[in-house]
Order: sequence, then C-alpha cells, then structure tokens
Amino acid sequence: RTDMTSADQDPVAGFAAEAHSGWFCRALGPLRARDDGSLDALRALVAAPVTPQAIRDLWRARCLPAAASDGPEATLRRFRNLVMMAIMERDLRGLAPLPEVCAANTALAQTCIEHALHLAAREFADAGRTLLDDEGKPQDVLVVAMGKLGGGELNASSDVDLVYVMRDQGASLQAAERITRRMTQLLAQPTGDGFVFRVDTRLRPYGDSGPPVTTLGMLEQYFYEQG
Repeated sequence: RTDMTSADQDPVAGFAAEAHSGWFCRALGPLRARDDGSLDALRALVAAPVTPQAIRDLWRARCLPAAASDGPEATLRRFRNLVMMAIMERDLRGLAPLPEVCAANTALAQTCIEHALHLAAREFADAGRTLLDDEGKPQDVLVVAMGKLGGGELNASSDVDLVYVMRDQGASLQAAERITRRMTQLLAQPTGDGFVFRVDTRLRPYGDSGPPVTTLGMLEQYFYEQG
C-alpha cells in the first residue's frame, strides 16, 4: 500500500477510500447530499474501532427512528452502507486489524438479519396472523447462520448462508415461508440504495430439494445423518 497523505489521515478533510473504491465514492455522494447527520456519523465511526456494540448503538440511535419515514428497505441499506464505508476506511488507513474487520462485518450482518426478521414478522402480525405450533401455541421463525457468518469470519464480499427454522411445522409452514421470503427480500433485493446482503439458503437440510423453512428436529437429524 502507498503512504497516506495528511488529508487521508483527517476524516474532516477527506476519506482515504475515495482514491481506492468507486463504490465508496458512489455511496459517499448521497451521504453528503442528505442533511441528516449521516456524514458526521461516518466520521465518528471511522474515529474509533467499529465494534459490535458501536454497530448496535448506531442502529438504535439513527435507524430505528428513520425506519418509519424512510421505509425498511431504505433504512437497512443506508445503515449497511454507512457501516461498510467505516470498515473500509479504517482498513485502508491501517487502523483496523483483521479481527476488527471480520467482527464488524459479522456484527453488521447479524444486526441487519435480526431487524429484517423483526420487520417481516411484525408485518405478518400487523395483518392479524399468528404462527402456531403443533399444540396451537404461538411460535417464532428462527434464523441459523452457517458458513462464514456462523463462524464469525464474514468479509466484505461474503453472502450470508441462512437456515430458517421453526419449533415444529404445525399449521403454519406456508405462513412461515411468507415471513422468510419477506425477510430475504428486505436483505437481498437491489434498490436505489443497493442491497444489504446476498442470501443463500442452500445449506438447509437437503438443499434446494428441502423445505424453505425446516424444524429443529429435522435440522438436528440432518446434521447427525447427512451434514
């Protein structure tokens, strides 16, 4: 890598990533155009290690209030872009060691997945629907992370390998599939703000030939017998 200039070292003067990444420059333009404190938030993230707690705090402070006005798709994508830009900038400046980069990418994905699932489930509940298990009791859709996300080693180009799980199928399998399709759309569908993460569900039991949402019992049996 080349030596950084004084401007590269000063987040107020400029960003080192502008000289290295077209994506960073394209993402920086809307931040500068929006008068919502996004640029200040980016500079604050760059100034200190991007920890999982810092990522969660950023979501609570900036994105939860914005979700109602901007919509969930835009909110998730702008949050992802902001954190990814901070990780890139710190990496290029030599401020972030590899464990920080992997931990930050992983925490970013976990936060986005958690809130995409929450948003999809809330939309389902707002329509007056409830997921029920075999005994007629309410149950949730769970998400199991596989691959690099499951191992805490996510990098900037990784997709997320997810398995969607319920306690049991009950009478809610099709309803659960609708929730997971909405969640996948919130994460993976490209918009004007880009996408959050590409989602790969082929590591579920029996891959593409298996059900989109599995049960805990089926997942356990699959790992012991096939996985």
